[in-house]
Amino acid sequence: MALLYPPSKRPKTELAEKYGHPLGPEHGIIHGLVPLKSGLTPLLPGPFISSVDNDLKNLMYRYQQRRFRGWDARELLIMKAFAAFLNDPVPTISDTYHIHPFYVKTRWASGPGLLTHIARYPLANGRPGYWEASNDAVWATLQPALRLATLFLTSSYGWTWWDAFYAGTWTEIAQEEKRGLGGDQFDDLILARFRARSGVDIEAAKARKQQQMTDAANMITLAFRSGRNSIYGGLPDTTQTGFMHGTTVLRTTDHAEIFIAFELLEPLMSMNLTPAERGVETLRIATVILHETAHALSWLYYKPIATEEPYYEDERISEMHVLLSLEKPSLLTAISGYSYENALFGGCFTGLQDSSRDLGDHSHAAGAYSDDFNTLHFHQHIAERPTLSPVPESFFTTVTSVVPAPYYCSMQQKDFWDVHVKKYGSRSTHVKQWAVVQKHTVYENAPGNPILRNFQDYPYNPFVYDVDINPTLPEEEKTDIKLENRRRQVAREILAATRDYQRQSFYIRELQEKVLLAKDNPLPKVPPEIPSLPECPRFDEIRLYLFARLQELAIDTMNGPIPEHVLLKYILTRRELVINGDEWRAFLYICNDRKFLFRLEPHSIADGVVTKVNGFWPDEQQTGLGYGRPPPAWGKPNDYILQAFRHYVDLLANNPTGVYDQGHRDYDAEDLRRKINQSYNRDIVADPVNFLNNPDGAVIQEIGQFLFEACVHHCALQGVCVTWGPQGIVRRIYPAVMQGGGQGNDGEQGNDGGQYYDDEDDDLSPRRPRRRRRRRNEDYVDRCNLM
Repeated sequence: MALLYPPSKRPKTELAEKYGHPLGPEHGIIHGLVPLKSGLTPLLPGPFISSVDNDLKNLMYRYQQRRFRGWDARELLIMKAFAAFLNDPVPTISDTYHIHPFYVKTRWASGPGLLTHIARYPLANGRPGYWEASNDAVWATLQPALRLATLFLTSSYGWTWWDAFYAGTWTEIAQEEKRGLGGDQFDDLILARFRARSGVDIEAAKARKQQQMTDAANMITLAFRSGRNSIYGGLPDTTQTGFMHGTTVLRTTDHAEIFIAFELLEPLMSMNLTPAERGVETLRIATVILHETAHALSWLYYKPIATEEPYYEDERISEMHVLLSLEKPSLLTAISGYSYENALFGGCFTGLQDSSRDLGDHSHAAGAYSDDFNTLHFHQHIAERPTLSPVPESFFTTVTSVVPAPYYCSMQQKDFWDVHVKKYGSRSTHVKQWAVVQKHTVYENAPGNPILRNFQDYPYNPFVYDVDINPTLPEEEKTDIKLENRRRQVAREILAATRDYQRQSFYIRELQEKVLLAKDNPLPKVPPEIPSLPECPRFDEIRLYLFARLQELAIDTMNGPIPEHVLLKYILTRRELVINGDEWRAFLYICNDRKFLFRLEPHSIADGVVTKVNGFWPDEQQTGLGYGRPPPAWGKPNDYILQAFRHYVDLLANNPTGVYDQGHRDYDAEDLRRKINQSYNRDIVADPVNFLNNPDGAVIQEIGQFLFEACVHHCALQGVCVTWGPQGIVRRIYPAVMQGGGQGNDGEQGNDGGQYYDDEDDDLSPRRPRRRRRRRNEDYVDRCNLM
């Protein structure tokens, strides 16, 4: 839930400062208390003091169990999984490990390469620059995760999956196997499976493929985007139900682009992390990067024998983590991702506390779970793909392991990679070699509306004894034994503490946050807080600049929502007003408070959605033709050309091409022209007798720049389809905007729960909005002076 005002100034506990004070009804037990709580504090064991304490203990215990998949915070702490309380020193990953050519700084996109309607996200919070690798602070923070990802990508044991994909045995899946859970609905699909080769020298196979992998680096670029927003414009992504850690897009047949959520890196920019917190955040980013790398590489090198993504070994499902090809909008597929992640780690990672709107700017993982991949839990996210038969009984049991901090902290040590991984391979990095406690979720009547039941398990031998170290052994083997003994010690400690915990009772005393709640003795309600607005000494300077550049910035045609950072980019592109992200946010907050000029819906410190508030802007003629724009050189296109132009704009906007995506009404003019020509040329090939003719009857092979500008110009004159935005932008027009003037009944852009709409009052005549604007501007100067 986004706040319409600056963040609360009420004091927070130490954990709430770092992990956030969660909003939303499911966290209601900790609402209304000062200082603001995180809900993460472990509950101490001990005798009950009173029935009130007992009631509150039960409420908090159940709240934490709902939040942490059946565990409470103290159990996570006992299992060495709650990173906030683990302060054992851990070295950062060695700088001697190189960064793979995939991930070097030059492969990360920066501002100049972006389309005109897409903007970089500012670091904000008093930090200069943007979320891009060219920023020294961002690059320094990112490097440990890139080194860790490189170690996984290049280690021999991790190469087995890639060797199977590149050189393994590929077979078509038989018809009867397609009917695992979906009946006969998938019979028409052509499915394939790839298997690892037997008896192959993986190290030699890896060496032969390294050059191909290095060459692929020139086919992949990376960039930062928000995990909450669409990558094609910056407005909230309404097609996703959760936070997108990463996304891969096939731009052309030989170019893939990987987007990483900048929110994942935000915690590592903080200096107040424990070593365990830094370790889990580093692993989380490395895992996302590896996951998306698998998407990109498998896309670029996949030579399909099937119409759908393939299955690895005996896995019953293939991942439907949608990869969208902008050049082939009908081709929606993804390969690998979770399958590759499962091969590396023996499961798929999720943060104990994952990013969500309920937590605002706080995206710390706090720790990690690992979930078995080949289960109904993942099938529910990929129901559009068949689950292969026979479906094992274990498929209906989701096994969740809590990942102890020593697991991901050990990956920061050089000996772990130079000695332990070389000897044990996947045994050293599979989570289940470390996790000695699991939760099993059984779907009893799957795959319908499941009835769930949970139970806890201690499935692994904790190794009662350490391995003896013979003094005559080589130093490398001694180091390996020490690492193995450390793993066994951790397993014994977790097992003993967890079993002891099950025999203990609880009372409600928190380590750093004291909460006094009871259903029969509720605390008095805290009065609503009036948040203090940030200072904006340059408010009038910014306001007057916007008035002076009303048409150059196309504020006159701003008829819908626009990302906050994109509007800032339009201002900065003109190189007239020097303003940073914090000043811009402060200006918008004050506009919000005064209900003046703009309305802001902030989602984090770096992004939000802006809509224009009508009735306060200078009375300019809103032609949408652009200030000072000369008449198009082409002249007026004939009706056939205008009809075809509008047809292709509508076609692109109404299909998954990224054009005018998620309600974003701005798009890069040159890229729009390119995409129109691509669609048009495909139609010419399919149907040479095409209706798009110029007046003398000759077929037009391409919509050139002059013709394109003429089409936009005359659409703007008619108030249909598109108009001009700022320089280099073509802005989408919807019919409701032209009929209703883009105004709600209160003079603002309509907004209903994040769905933006325009007033469609049938009583408004075409002239009525103009009369309303004249009346509003009679006292325009006086009203603006009062602001």
